[in-house]
Amino acid sequence: MIILGGVDLVLGMEWLAGLREIEVDFEKLTLTVPVQNKKVTLRAEPELIKAAIRMKIIEGTMLESELGFMVELKKVEREKCVEAVLDQVVQLLTQFERVFQKPQGLLPDRERDHAITTQEGTRIPNLRPYKYQHYQKDEIEKMVRDMLTARIIRTSSSPYASLVILVKKKNGSWRFCVDYRALNKITVPKKFPIPIIKELLDEIGGTDWFSKLDLHSGCHQS
Repeated sequence: MIILGGVDLVLGMEWLAGLREIEVDFEKLTLTVPVQNKKVTLRAEPELIKAAIRMKIIEGTMLESELGFMVELKKVEREKCVEAVLDQVVQLLTQFERVFQKPQGLLPDRERDHAITTQEGTRIPNLRPYKYQHYQKDEIEKMVRDMLTARIIRTSSSPYASLVILVKKKNGSWRFCVDYRALNKITVPKKFPIPIIKELLDEIGGTDWFSKLDLHSGCHQS
């Protein structure tokens, strides 16, 4: 018994016998067979690898060039796979149920309080609000009232003042954002090396399922 590890195609003896005289060069990995009084050479390509590919890519390549693909079909019991993934998702949602609720109250005290160090001799940014359309002004006031009621913000006498920007979400609602660009200009930056992108991509290699999370109020749920 010979285990054929990564073999993509096996040419049986019956198929070979039907070709009658053939020429094989194992060093060059070629197989020459007669087809309609002509000799056709099949050449192996060691650099080719197995990879998942979309049918649209195959169709486009076949139309644009003379390249071909070796397609391998596998039967997958998708229903069991989907059920297993859904069970894991339900368990995850149950475990972090608090994350998906509307935030209430200020964040608990941490080991270290957040602080922003500004450059010496700089003026405190205290900017006037933007000009808003009436419906945006009403929405900002409503969102501020809701956040005060939920106690995720509180009144402040700080001399710093930054601008508010409303960004439209895909579902039609508004995202409350604060324009800190003026504050960022006078902030002493804390520089950290960013991760190597290639290493991050290697960590998710072979992953089949991805998810995204749109928090109701990401700033207060982080």
